[in-house]
Amino acid sequence: MRLIVMFALFFLPIVSFSQGVVNLTGIVLDEGTRKPVAAKLQFFDTNNKRVSEVPSSKSDGEYSAAGLKAGEYTVKILANGYFTESFPISIPKTDKYSEISHDFIIKEKKLFQSFLLATSPFERNKSKLRIGFEDYLESFLTILKNNEEVTIEIQTYLDSKGNKPGLAKERSRNLVEYFISKGINQERITFSSTETVDTKNPPPTKSGAKGKRYVGSTYIVITKI
Repeated sequence: MRLIVMFALFFLPIVSFSQGVVNLTGIVLDEGTRKPVAAKLQFFDTNNKRVSEVPSSKSDGEYSAAGLKAGEYTVKILANGYFTESFPISIPKTDKYSEISHDFIIKEKKLFQSFLLATSPFERNKSKLRIGFEDYLESFLTILKNNEEVTIEIQTYLDSKGNKPGLAKERSRNLVEYFISKGINQERITFSSTETVDTKNPPPTKSGAKGKRYVGSTYIVITKI
């Protein structure tokens, strides 16, 4: 009996502190074409220590990062002809081997490329940045942080011809101030405001879904690479 008890006491701590590992797989894709991209994926832990580096295939964009332990990581993706981008990812705790799939979409590096924000960071007829606007700007903030040579221009438009004078300019300035507050040098950001509606993305001629109202366009234009 004593032998059994001693064996149990010896074995239990091993079970309690055992931790499984995760194999993270997925695809790296071009944002515009959705074609696979050959890239290098670097994994950094919360101490900014690189813990893994794996390639994605040129033929299908697939990658596989084995042996990741539970925790928070930042994945930095480097590829020729693309902006260096970084993405947060969380690996859950597990007591056995697991596989998780996560795809990454990256932006091609092209001079004067113009990005229309699909969701406006503003509310209609207002210049103040709306609650949760950071989500819409996160990818551009990471591009600026990871690509120090890149500069941008912010372009904003009115919601309608009846908007108060200067609304578009106030919106542009507020976006510039946001990027500056996040550590981006002011010299890397310019803005232009057009006190008219956007002719490339004009207000709808018919009423949209209930509660959904048109807000003037906001563009991020790459002015230097």
